[in-house]
Amino acid sequence: MYEAYIFDLYGTLVDIRTNEEKAYLWKKMSEIYSSMGACYEPMELKKEMRLLEKMQKQDSCDDTLEPDLTKVFEKLYEQKGCTVNEGVVRLTAITFRTLSRQRLEVYEGVKETLTRLHNNGKKIYLLSNAQKDFTRPELDMVGLTSYFDGIMISS
Repeated sequence: MYEAYIFDLYGTLVDIRTNEEKAYLWKKMSEIYSSMGACYEPMELKKEMRLLEKMQKQDSCDDTLEPDLTKVFEKLYEQKGCTVNEGVVRLTAITFRTLSRQRLEVYEGVKETLTRLHNNGKKIYLLSNAQKDFTRPELDMVGLTSYFDGIMISS
């Protein structure tokens, strides 16, 4: 029997569905940016965000890595001459995820399995290539944070 177990989050422990194509998301995000002084039309914002994501991937040595979207959100402010603090950027990222998220549910039996492993003295770790500013709040929302002995999120 193993002494430690490593899990991914999305698609393994949690069922998540997002939709980054809905017009409502881009309308609300453009309103948020505009209210902070970085005026974007909804489709302009979407286009610029996708371009910055692509550029971040190209700058990376490994194009399979997930771009750090929090840095993309920050760059979107900078492009419009806006200087915002880290808290505003993180809140922008969390708001984007909240508006795009359609489902976030722990799969059946996950909490029971993690409890059983813990009760048998096993170490439990989360290893994910997800966005830290999205994943940390979502772990708390679904009540999984306390099950892990360690959490590593690569973005």
